[in-house]
Amino acid sequence: LAEEPKKDAKPNDAVVPTPKDVKRSEGFNEEIKKRDKVDLIFIGDSITENWKIADPSLFSTIVLDRGIGGQTTPQILLRFTQDVVSLRPQVVHIMAGTNDVSGNSGAITDEAIVQNIRAMIDFAKANGIRVVLAAITPSKQFVARPSVDPSSRIAAVNRGLKALAAEKRVTFVDYTPALVDTVG
Repeated sequence: LAEEPKKDAKPNDAVVPTPKDVKRSEGFNEEIKKRDKVDLIFIGDSITENWKIADPSLFSTIVLDRGIGGQTTPQILLRFTQDVVSLRPQVVHIMAGTNDVSGNSGAITDEAIVQNIRAMIDFAKANGIRVVLAAITPSKQFVARPSVDPSSRIAAVNRGLKALAAEKRVTFVDYTPALVDTVG
């Protein structure tokens, strides 16, 4: 497993999964497997993680939030089996890619982002789990890179995700119309 990030790391230095991130849900997952059937799992980064703060009533022992702030698609893919497949939900909602575009783990191509999400979809479908794939939410800048406008790249990745959803015959949800403002 990866080492803890260095204390003197700059905002754009690679963020790597730590043992704490990989094992974050392990104990809770074991309890869930013993007693509950899981209906829905939301997996993603801080946007997903913060939904349980914004609306805790949405989540329960059968509707789970598996968002971890700062994570990129390779990191989410790394824990997908543990945090989704092993719990056998009926549906998984995947929303990821913001931190890839931001460069949290270093440079990554748009195609690599889509391929990481393709792998998540393939794992889910191979295990009888229905998929809802969400677009990357709109943004005009990232805290770690305030001088970069990511909106055109987000739109490009979202086109790839929409095409992937059509190819894999999974539900695609684009939150952009509900979230975009006059600034983007």
